[in-house]
Amino acid sequence: MQGHMSHTPSLALGKYERDLARLLWTQGALSRRDVAERTGIHPTLVGNAAAELIRLGIARDAAATRQSGPVGGRPRLPVEIDPAARHVIGLAISPYSAEVVRLNLRGHPLGTAQSTKTGLTGAKLITAAGGLLGQFRNEQTLCIGVSVPGFIDLVSRKLLLSAASPDTRDLPLEVIYQKATGLPVMLDNDMHALSARWLLAHRAPADEDVLLAWIGDGAIGASLLVEGKPNRGCVTGANELGHVGTGLPTPRCFCGRSGCLERVFSTQFVQRNVKTKHAKNADLATELAQHGDCAGVTGVLAAVLANAANLFRPHRVVIASNYVRYGAFTALLGRELNAGLLPGIAGKVRLDWWDQAAATSAETAAWLALAAIYRN
Repeated sequence: MQGHMSHTPSLALGKYERDLARLLWTQGALSRRDVAERTGIHPTLVGNAAAELIRLGIARDAAATRQSGPVGGRPRLPVEIDPAARHVIGLAISPYSAEVVRLNLRGHPLGTAQSTKTGLTGAKLITAAGGLLGQFRNEQTLCIGVSVPGFIDLVSRKLLLSAASPDTRDLPLEVIYQKATGLPVMLDNDMHALSARWLLAHRAPADEDVLLAWIGDGAIGASLLVEGKPNRGCVTGANELGHVGTGLPTPRCFCGRSGCLERVFSTQFVQRNVKTKHAKNADLATELAQHGDCAGVTGVLAAVLANAANLFRPHRVVIASNYVRYGAFTALLGRELNAGLLPGIAGKVRLDWWDQAAATSAETAAWLALAAIYRN
């Protein structure tokens, strides 16, 4: 049976330390007394957790604040997330290249991302990615997030099937761990990395089930979160909505089949099937912006999303894409998706839109590391 544990160091935070880190992330600077009053945790335990987070460089003491009132009060010393002492690293392995960047513990990039040369596949791609990681890690690095599309076996540390190297199966990833040299590595699918970013950036409730779908030109992925944690399945990977069969004629997908949803939702499909004067020059973004639909692709997408919502019954569906900027597209997709929901579910599933240009980036990969701190 596929395990979910990898043989790599974990981020050693106890329950109270992690609860405090999460609270500081969502609420900002708080005094130890405020934390105790809000959570009901004994002040001594709060103080011990704060001291440990400060020792690790995750938190720091902020400027003291005096309590309001007619005679004031004894100043309280707040504790807050430390943006300077430590950082996390994001490494995104994409088709034919890899990218790396540092983020501080508040989620802000430190410098610009750096990339390998393009045109790499197989072992050469993973070796180059590891080399880039080795250049970026230092004594201030707290944790490393690594994202890659496709299916991953965390026990054998192999990439089983991926658009990053479509001609290679069972690709070893050991060099990534070697270059991490003892630091915790959070390796996951790029869609799970995107969902981690959404969870933290939107301060989402921890107990909700969420279906997050990223939609791009010829690329569709999804992450199913169950009570705030990604659905792992028998191997680590996202929910491959992009490879749902539609029965429509398309070029062969890298997965080996034709008719995949992400091959339908593409400029290539539009140019072959839109019956207008500008069909040869038609692109997906223009069609979505002007009409909300072209060659029926939005309707096909809505049907797949509605079926997924009917199956998983999430509290909310999040559509992440730069296409959500187009009102004609969001109006049509939202209307058809809601129409496809079963009567017992319709009205109970919340639909959110998130303007997100790319699913795979080093910055998004780094949010896997931040989630290891704030969301476990």
